[in-house]
Amino acid sequence: MNKTQAFELWQEYKTLQLTPAIVADIQEKWEETVKTLHKTLIGRKQGDFFKAYNNLKSKGYEDLLEKEMKSFKEEVNKRFTEFKEDKKAKENLLREFSKTYQTEFLDEMIVVKKSSAYDYWTQTSACKYAREALTEDKLLLEFLGYQTEVKASNGHMSGGMFSRYSEDYELWANISEFDFQMLQWSGKFISVLNWAVLCWQKGTNPKVYCPFLSDDDYQKSQILAYYTNYDVTRENMSLELSWDEITKIRKP
Repeated sequence: MNKTQAFELWQEYKTLQLTPAIVADIQEKWEETVKTLHKTLIGRKQGDFFKAYNNLKSKGYEDLLEKEMKSFKEEVNKRFTEFKEDKKAKENLLREFSKTYQTEFLDEMIVVKKSSAYDYWTQTSACKYAREALTEDKLLLEFLGYQTEVKASNGHMSGGMFSRYSEDYELWANISEFDFQMLQWSGKFISVLNWAVLCWQKGTNPKVYCPFLSDDDYQKSQILAYYTNYDVTRENMSLELSWDEITKIRKP
């Protein structure tokens, strides 16, 4: 698969959304079935599906409705399963392509990721947490030679009795949306431990972003951030240091 084919597949992948439209024809057939049952069993036409369905239930036909619905449910489940399998198959092809694809540079900067203070509203410093949520991607891009900038937008007071200032943040870089996605799937990454170190160094608690962060990484990252001269670099970005390795570089 070449870049053109991969790009076309990615565009198709992006448009695949699990919506009611996928089973709209099945829903339409089911509604017609219920209205036909109403006319047959009760003896009069009812054009409203919900009224027909509820009326049949109230007349003691609930078991019959469940029996009739079974095949429709099976078809819906089959349709959803096929959709998910199709989307996953496309994603797997793109992930495989990303492992050997060399990302390129744009002549312009575009928005590649966004974050909002409202996502961290339970934190006193919601704006800070929102801004620093972009740090990992920003640093990874910089390690690979890209220009980056985080811009604030939509600054406003939230209103209400306990009004607070809120902002949205955008990560800009000279990389295309397609290449940024390929980078995220490529296997080039900042390890969980290093990411947690970056959080502490930026004054944020990594467990706010990832409540299931292991106690081991939580404790290691605190020591690396506060009791060593450790810096996350392009050369060590994917490493997970052991306790022995951390002990050797810990400040006296």
